[in-house]
Amino acid sequence: MNSTNKILAAFAALMTVGLIALVASTGAPAGGGGGSSAPQTAEQQSQPEADQQEQSTQDSQAGASSGDYDPSAEIHMTIDELEQEVSESTAEVGDNPRSAASSDAVPTVQEVYQQNGGRGFDNLDVLVDFDINGNYSNPHVVDSNSTDKYPCYKMLYTSSSGVVWVVYINDGLYIAVPMGTSEQPLAKEIIVTEADAVIQYDGIPNQYSDFDLSTLSDKVGVRVDRVDAQTLDAYTIEALAAM
Repeated sequence: MNSTNKILAAFAALMTVGLIALVASTGAPAGGGGGSSAPQTAEQQSQPEADQQEQSTQDSQAGASSGDYDPSAEIHMTIDELEQEVSESTAEVGDNPRSAASSDAVPTVQEVYQQNGGRGFDNLDVLVDFDINGNYSNPHVVDSNSTDKYPCYKMLYTSSSGVVWVVYINDGLYIAVPMGTSEQPLAKEIIVTEADAVIQYDGIPNQYSDFDLSTLSDKVGVRVDRVDAQTLDAYTIEALAAM
């Protein structure tokens, strides 16, 4: 993986890791082995513990092959592994590196919720982890009345056709990445943005930098006029898979 791809991969993974809890809270479909188990029969309840463990493993394997897809199940890295990955990726940054703390384009939490309302994202919780000075905390939902600023905001949006999107706001710019549906993951990485470049936020030096869409190589960059519910709803899983 070249440096640009590695940075973008770490960028996407780091900003997505906290969304697992948000997936559960918004009721996004979950598949694979993550669903609830079927009630045990009397015969199963009487099995020795080892047999029950074997049965559970078989049930999980059967669930994993059932065709359901849980986008959040793709996230397996721990925070330590993510920090190591991002640390290794910061040997090179994109164009125009700049401090997040001194950026005038960063909106407050209150402004983000107001902007979301005008984009059809009214009911989305807003998740943050790094504060404006680059200090990390566990991903958490922020209150809509807060006047604090955060360098990277994240939300989870499920389109009218069932596509799960991760929506980011970096340096005031909306970016959206589709993950797939409950039945079908996406085999390619697609980044939808309102500019000709993807703005990356790197929490370790607490800075932004830009990656031109033409440099994404194995990823698909899509330039749109506006990242909003109407725009994302227009992309079916079939249209995304055909890109």
